[in-house]
Amino acid sequence: MRVSLAGIAERLPSRFAGQIIPLVRKLDEAISGTDERSVSRRAIGAAFVIRVASALITYVSQVFLARWMGDFEYGIFVVVWVGAIIVGSLSCLGVQTAVMRTAV
Repeated sequence: MRVSLAGIAERLPSRFAGQIIPLVRKLDEAISGTDERSVSRRAIGAAFVIRVASALITYVSQVFLARWMGDFEYGIFVVVWVGAIIVGSLSCLGVQTAVMRTAV
């Protein structure tokens, strides 16, 4: 059973339907389409949702840790965490950007 978002939008009052229907048809095509463009839009949308969820989890965990640890302990945690991120970024030695440059 396939639910059409455009069919739902057409039942809205006419002042809303005229503005929303073109956008909903594009969204409906991206969700249910089988062409390459629809598949890539779904992959991009999934990647975006994952990045937003990851950022939300990171934010909530940082707030929780800051409240739980206290000022001094959280300061130590942040210094160690930033150091780990810097070392992790430098450990790649630029390979990820070199791959993009040679592929073009």
